[in-house]
Amino acid sequence: NHPLILAGNHLKPRVSIGIAIYPKDGENEHDLMKAADSAMYSAKKAGKQRYAYYRPEMTVLAMKRLQDEQALREAVEHSQFILHYQPQINLLTGKIECVEALIRWLHPVRGVVSPAEFISLAESLGLIVKIGEWVLHTACQQMMAWHHAGMPLIQLAVNISSLHFRDKSLFASVQSALTESQLPPELLELEVTESVMQNQGDLQIFHTIKSLGVKIAIDDFGTGYSSLASINQIPLDCLKIDRCFIQDVLCNTQTPVLLGTIISLSNAMGYKLVAEGVETIEQLLIMSGLGCHNIQGYFFSQPVHADQIPALVKKDFSLESPVYRQVLGFREGYEANE
Repeated sequence: NHPLILAGNHLKPRVSIGIAIYPKDGENEHDLMKAADSAMYSAKKAGKQRYAYYRPEMTVLAMKRLQDEQALREAVEHSQFILHYQPQINLLTGKIECVEALIRWLHPVRGVVSPAEFISLAESLGLIVKIGEWVLHTACQQMMAWHHAGMPLIQLAVNISSLHFRDKSLFASVQSALTESQLPPELLELEVTESVMQNQGDLQIFHTIKSLGVKIAIDDFGTGYSSLASINQIPLDCLKIDRCFIQDVLCNTQTPVLLGTIISLSNAMGYKLVAEGVETIEQLLIMSGLGCHNIQGYFFSQPVHADQIPALVKKDFSLESPVYRQVLGFREGYEANE
């Protein structure tokens, strides 16, 4: 735990220890080391900076991890991925103004695998940069393919891992994706989580990316460790309110107050604001009433295949559309009968 000073930086080592005991966990050096290695991974998974004794079930988990690692490496090598797109609707215009590209792993046995199940593994294996580059190029090319087929150009949001955002190759990747696709830079929005803002050394990359004309959004806003000082130093364009606030807005009286503060901050700073995870008409009306008019969530559409986006772009999602009148009319009639 004693800090080290390297190049003027104070570093505090973190140690994860796996423990295997002879002869219970192995009768030779190979088996003991294998058991201790499995226990060490368990200690890391539990949060690091701790120790763990070997248990037989750890071997099963270690084998599964090795299989998942190999499968993911093969997925990257053979491009076993696909992008789905989820629209963001502006309630004031009733139109889709942005689509977010969301990666899926087409596993040969498990079928479609969500990013929640493999992104952290990709980060730990050092594969996230290659995956991020694929997403950037594929999404930009898809937007231009829609446009050439007659769809108007709209904003494209792409998630960037915090590890990729800290990688020196990101600038070249973004520049290459824009050049090859001919997508106007101002239509590309990179989404990063608040964790990126914890390291002051990472802040320069925001300005470098912005020099291309690309927009930057903070995803899952309100769930990380961002500070007002950090926000003030970053050339942001958009804040995306995390879905946990939306899910809580109907049952916690403090949540609307907190959301009102975030919305006021966004308006004062000139940021676009998007509410993620809106699933019900009640959530939609509350967010609209609070002044957040950019909505993303299952209420409008789940992430869909690229072929379905052009038809959705033509739809009217305004609050005066027949869809909402039908929903609200049904609710009013139901409440009157009650």
